[in-house]
Amino acid sequence: MGVVVKFEKAKMQSLLEHDRFLRETYNDTIQVMDEEEALRLLYDVMILKEPLQQNAYLHLT
Repeated sequence: MGVVVKFEKAKMQSLLEHDRFLRETYNDTIQVMDEEEALRLLYDVMILKEPLQQNAYLHLT
């Protein structure tokens, strides 16, 4: 069985502090949508589909 990954706003915000590429992508995205939508979009597109990003997300406490 795989690890269940669920969206957590605080984890996404923390990941933005550590990942420069993700932060820059967020900065571009926030210009056209609100914070929650931007974080959710990055989560759906980058965290769920990229194993390295997912690993980083899972290990944030």
